[in-house]
Amino acid sequence: MWRVYSCLVYEHDPWLVVLAAVICVFGLAVTMSLAAASLREKRHNRWPWLTGITAGVSVWCTHFVAMLAYQTELPVYFDIAPTILSLVVGIAVITAGFHAAFRYRKHRAMILAAGALVGSGVSALHYVGIAAIELPGSFRLASDLVLASILLSILLGALAFDTAFKSEAIMRQRLGTAGLVAMVVALHFTGMGSIELSLGAVADFDHSGVSRAWLAGVIASFAAILLIAVMVSLLVSRQVSRKLAVEASRFRTLADSAFEALFVHRSGRIVDANQAAVSMVGASDRSMLTGRVLDDLILVPGGVRLFGPDGSTAKAIDLATLRRDDGPSLPVEIRLRKLEEAGDASSGLVAIRDISARIEAEQQISHLALHDMLTDLPNRRLFVELAEKFVGKARRGDEKFAVFVINLDGFKGVNDLYGHDAGNTLLQHIAKRLTEGVRDSDVVARLGGDQFAILQSSNYQPVDAAVLGTRIVQQVQQPVEMEGTFVYTGASVGIAVFPSDGEDPEALLRNAETAMYRAKADGRGTLRFFEAAMDQELEHRRRLEGRLRHAVKNKEMSVHFQPLVDSETHYPKSFEALVRWTDEELGPVSPAEFIPVAESAGLIIQIGELVMEAACRTAASWPLPINVSVNLSPVQFKRPGLVGLVQRILKNTGLPGSRLELEITESTLIENRDEVLSTLNQLRELGVKIAMDDFGTGYSSLGYLQSFPFDKLKIDRVFVTDVETSDQKASIVRAVVAMGHSLSMRVVAEGVETEAQAALLDRLECDELQGFYFSRPLPEPAVLDFLDPFVKASAAPKS
Repeated sequence: MWRVYSCLVYEHDPWLVVLAAVICVFGLAVTMSLAAASLREKRHNRWPWLTGITAGVSVWCTHFVAMLAYQTELPVYFDIAPTILSLVVGIAVITAGFHAAFRYRKHRAMILAAGALVGSGVSALHYVGIAAIELPGSFRLASDLVLASILLSILLGALAFDTAFKSEAIMRQRLGTAGLVAMVVALHFTGMGSIELSLGAVADFDHSGVSRAWLAGVIASFAAILLIAVMVSLLVSRQVSRKLAVEASRFRTLADSAFEALFVHRSGRIVDANQAAVSMVGASDRSMLTGRVLDDLILVPGGVRLFGPDGSTAKAIDLATLRRDDGPSLPVEIRLRKLEEAGDASSGLVAIRDISARIEAEQQISHLALHDMLTDLPNRRLFVELAEKFVGKARRGDEKFAVFVINLDGFKGVNDLYGHDAGNTLLQHIAKRLTEGVRDSDVVARLGGDQFAILQSSNYQPVDAAVLGTRIVQQVQQPVEMEGTFVYTGASVGIAVFPSDGEDPEALLRNAETAMYRAKADGRGTLRFFEAAMDQELEHRRRLEGRLRHAVKNKEMSVHFQPLVDSETHYPKSFEALVRWTDEELGPVSPAEFIPVAESAGLIIQIGELVMEAACRTAASWPLPINVSVNLSPVQFKRPGLVGLVQRILKNTGLPGSRLELEITESTLIENRDEVLSTLNQLRELGVKIAMDDFGTGYSSLGYLQSFPFDKLKIDRVFVTDVETSDQKASIVRAVVAMGHSLSMRVVAEGVETEAQAALLDRLECDELQGFYFSRPLPEPAVLDFLDPFVKASAAPKS
């Protein structure tokens, strides 16, 4: 060590030593800047040779400037061949070392070997350069110091590379540069300390090398080259750094704009994260996330981990749970990607999306699929599913349970009178009452419209079902207050009991519904248990509806005509069109049987249109200008566009409006008084006459007669039957006739079956009579036969 210290302090020009140090530090700093730029840019193909040349020239210039600093009074020359060879050898070996370091950066052993190779290259450059020295005499090298210098160079080179290539941190780059500088300094001055001179005669000294001055010029040229390389490399490094900074800022902005949480990790440990990740986890800033383990933040069902112990990584997870720092956990979906360009297979990107809104929406959709939107009660689908569970439980335990079907009485009137909003409010109130009136183990559902259902899980049947059914009837009939008005409704309840009334949910529901219809038919506001006979009636009704639909579709119905005659002359004044149906399977079906079915099944509109068109077309072909009357169902009358339909039929058939009479019942007038009056007035503008049918069987008849524009009043047959023997009925007919005449209406008596009835009704001043006494309803061809004598009479010359 003393020899090295003495060589450095006493045998070297300090200013040239400082110059050599400046060249060394500056050149190697530029070298490592180039290496750092290469690592940041992730492209190494063009960098090893530039980095190696810069390092080789820097070390070569440092070496020879330091050799020029060696003080001796003897003339010293340098052989040109070894001098150039030292430069070539140094650049080649150093470049190979940097190439290996770039290529095998992720393998520490290769990094150490690459640094050792660079240290070997610097040693080779140094000792080949020493071999170029020519001076009087000779010199030898102390082997111990030579070996020490080479080992120091190799060791410091390996340590410098291990530090510099471990990461891209600036501090590590600076430490790596310091290590390389220490390597060059330690090698040179330890190696120079190994020189031992043996002087010879200066006069006999013969040399072939170049002088110090020449070498100084060469070194100056290489130093200039180094300076240019330094300037170029700095510019390149600055541009690269600026570009990387811009790209990093753009990436950061893009990442922070993403809705998903993005985590950059290394082996499952968070390295960086975007702002969405900070917010999703509930951390205060990014630093709170750095270093945390993703598997501790994310819980995957089944104990699955994102990162396996063998280094494997999941690709995607559709449902996991994210633990938050400041609130409840979140359901998330996860996507994982490797970041191969980072030079580290353990690095990757994890994208996490909060799916709580989606799951909530899916749950809401699922809820809506199984629940009624208005009342939030189970719908028919869920009710059937729950009923299947009731069936399974009852079978296992040999138990019973009851199924209720509840239909509201008078709900349609509430809907029509107060509007749909009021109807919806009423349904909500009823749903609440039903729910409050059952036990927690029971199920209340809304099947649709104004129909509800209940599953009663009591084994004491039918006793408990009767108790609950009675309570339901009482609860529903209680008034509901809405906007200061009390609204009343009732309930018809049908009950079926498992297993006697059905062994599956659909059968139980069907039979409970059948019992409910019987309750309605028996007066409403009551309950009925299912009986086998009900099922037969319902089956007949279903069959009747099916055949009726077939008949309407294929226009299998016909129209018959019953005359209305003058009470005094018995001359036909009009014909009432009556629909008739004879089915190929059921035979003749009475209108009293199929008309209610047609109304409930929504077929009455089509039937009414068919009858009106057939009646008008037939009447237009009669030889006498006799009127035709057509009955309008309340359902048909309330249909929008009735006036337009009548106008179109009159136009298509050619029948004058004055020959058409439309008969309506009092039930048509009960609701929407203003709309009914408007429709009647529009019909009268077409010339159509309006008749009130079945007068005396409804409500508020006198008020209707004053308010609505009727042309004809038809007394119901109930007052005509036995009128000749009942003074009370005769008095009623007399009063009705007087009232009708006072209001300028023609009065018709229906159901006349005997000559005595016809005579009395004529004396009571009825205008027209109708009944079997004069004629039964006639098919179309028979009408002409009925009219034939009147046609002949009208054609005969008057005397």
